[in-house]
Amino acid sequence: MRVLVRDKGLVLKSKNYKTVQLYLLLALCIARCFSMFVDPYFSQKTQPPVLVGNLYGIVYPIIDSLLAIEIIALYTLVSSFNENKSTKTITVKARKIFLIFAVAEFTTQVFADTMRALGHNFSWLIICQVYFIIWGTALATAFTWYGYKLYKQANALARAKRGNSQANHIKLYLGRIMAKQVWCSAFCLLIIFLSVYGLLNPSMSNDEYATYIILQRCMEVGLALNVLRGLLPPKYLTQLFMTPNDKKLRDSVLFLHSNKVTKASSSTDGRDEESAVTKKAPDVQRWVSMKASTKITPVAFSLADFESTQVMSSMRANAVNKINTAEETPMLVIPLENFFSFGKIPRSSDNLTRPKIEHDIAVFISHRWWGENKPDNDDNLKYHTLCRGLRSLINGDKTLKKERKNVVIWMDFACVEQDDKDKLMQGVRSLIAYSLRSKYFLVPVHTHDAAAFVKAGSPVDLANYGERAWCRVEFYIFLCLSEICGEELKCFGYGPTDEKAGLDGKVPFLICFRRNVEVLRAMADSFEGAKFNSASLLSNGDLFSEADRARIHELETSIHDDYTNIVLECAKKRFSDSSSLGLSNKQFYDSDVPKIVEALFGSDTSFSSLNISGNSFTSTGIGNMLSGSNTLGSVIELDFSDNVLGSAQPIVEILSKTTKIRCLSLRKCNLDSDDVAAIVAALPASASYFDISCNKFGEKACESVDAMLSHPNSLATLKLSRCQINDVDSLSIFAGFRHDTCVLALLDLSDNAIGAWGAGELHKLVVEFAVVTKVITKGNKRFPTALKQEILLYQQVIKHFHKI
Repeated sequence: MRVLVRDKGLVLKSKNYKTVQLYLLLALCIARCFSMFVDPYFSQKTQPPVLVGNLYGIVYPIIDSLLAIEIIALYTLVSSFNENKSTKTITVKARKIFLIFAVAEFTTQVFADTMRALGHNFSWLIICQVYFIIWGTALATAFTWYGYKLYKQANALARAKRGNSQANHIKLYLGRIMAKQVWCSAFCLLIIFLSVYGLLNPSMSNDEYATYIILQRCMEVGLALNVLRGLLPPKYLTQLFMTPNDKKLRDSVLFLHSNKVTKASSSTDGRDEESAVTKKAPDVQRWVSMKASTKITPVAFSLADFESTQVMSSMRANAVNKINTAEETPMLVIPLENFFSFGKIPRSSDNLTRPKIEHDIAVFISHRWWGENKPDNDDNLKYHTLCRGLRSLINGDKTLKKERKNVVIWMDFACVEQDDKDKLMQGVRSLIAYSLRSKYFLVPVHTHDAAAFVKAGSPVDLANYGERAWCRVEFYIFLCLSEICGEELKCFGYGPTDEKAGLDGKVPFLICFRRNVEVLRAMADSFEGAKFNSASLLSNGDLFSEADRARIHELETSIHDDYTNIVLECAKKRFSDSSSLGLSNKQFYDSDVPKIVEALFGSDTSFSSLNISGNSFTSTGIGNMLSGSNTLGSVIELDFSDNVLGSAQPIVEILSKTTKIRCLSLRKCNLDSDDVAAIVAALPASASYFDISCNKFGEKACESVDAMLSHPNSLATLKLSRCQINDVDSLSIFAGFRHDTCVLALLDLSDNAIGAWGAGELHKLVVEFAVVTKVITKGNKRFPTALKQEILLYQQVIKHFHKI
């Protein structure tokens, strides 16, 4: 079954099952061809009876599997018309049930046919035939029911838009899908009827049996051809079943063929034809060949990628020497095997530690306490998680596996004196040196935080860990120092991906089995380096005592200066012969602008792409950085995302000097509605990609979007997610579709507050203007699912017929 709608999470894509169905059809054909041509009904007895029996009987579970796949696709299409949040969950469960039934069917059939072939014709094997008859009847009934529901939805849609040609074609298309399911149901019921007849009449004459077999094979061929029809490419499928009225409509107002128009324009007759078509459909022509613009080119880099020059080696040596002087008390570690055998998280008073020696490979354990006033809960969950995590880390790393005897653990509760306050503070102040001497970093993840762990891209994204300032201190120091020293960032998290995991990190599987759901995930990308934006810096983390913030800020500053100096030295080498400059997530502030300009923005410097996202620049700092640069005249990509700009005027001045810019990203820049309106108004007509998500929109900003789209522009992608856009605001944005100058291919409005009113306006524009712009509305909780489904269906039908 070919489902039209492509919105992820709403409708099951047929391509997920297409290959499975093709393989099943191929197996069915092979089995029946063998029975008919190699040794017809075992009359010659040239093949082993086990092979013949299995190839003869395997057809029935194949047919049931084909029909089950059709049912799942049909159910998801029908249910997507209703605002039902459980659709996706039910579909996932249906897949699992289908898999279990399929395995049971094939296993049962193979067992029964093998027993019969070996002469064990047990009377109870008749249960197999009864089972397939009952299961087939259930599938045929489901086909009839869901086909009827689909037909009702198609009729309701046509009645709601009576006289509208698009609605009639959607009804027609859905009707064909329904007709296919009716034929599947009919063939299935006929096969079941013949099976019941054969079961009740075991002593048929030769002529009766021959007629019975021929009819059964005809029904199987009919069912297979009907399923195959649904797997044909849409071009051939639609051409095969297109009526004359369909073809007239396709060639007229709504369904323009851009290739024909292009070819026609090369000749005089073609120009006349193009002119005639354009007169018929002035509002559709502009949507024909839109494509979404790609996002800004990434230009991230890591300090570990560079061979040390003399200057870099000197800078790194000075940084390391300064860090080593911070070690006020020797680093104590726990041998790996001692940790494994202790049975719980050790305390400093348990005396399991020894001083770190030269050949030790230290794993730095960073964690939050999981119990009340103690590092672990009563079940020692963290300890067991750490043991499994360490084993997984060692088994997956060749160096650790080879040097297992030299692996040691550093953990604050065990390796820093807990009973002497002075020694405790010495250990805290020595933390920066301990991080430098550790090669690996491991964070245990609690079962309750499994959902966040699955999505986490860095330690700061880990729930109940990454928001804490002292936790940030540990992984910030480790990542920055590893990068400063030119080493690979070996930072990992270990824990379950399912909140139902037990103490052993497993969840129940089938009846008596348990499945492991714990994984070891890399929490840093060595290619991009230590990524920290203003929000994720340790000085912005949560603290129990604000008195600690000054100490944390001091630690951050001490590393920041060395880190940024080496970053700029590497950037000079990385981008000296490149047209792209990338300093994303490198912890720069406005105070760093003078040394950035000195290092990278010479009088003869010119870049086509500039990415300074994920820092702590204000708009003033960016303005100062670019004010004397020759870059703006040739720049085509600018990414200022995830900075604390706070003002639009310097950005407007920068945009006024750009004439070739194609991509601009100002995502999450702390801009209000007036700032956004000013920037949108200043956006050059050459821009094809504009991301201004996660800023504060309002009526003024939305009106500026409408005004921008009303003038000649090249904007193909516009991203406005998480901008607090409501129904009233969305009307101004959707009004932009009415303008002939609008060529948007993608409009991202996800995670806003658009409801039924805004959805109705969007639906109206899609129908009246044949808008095929992909509008992402995910996360708008009040946006009716039924309207979303209908909008997507209209757009897909328009694009589908246009491609023919």
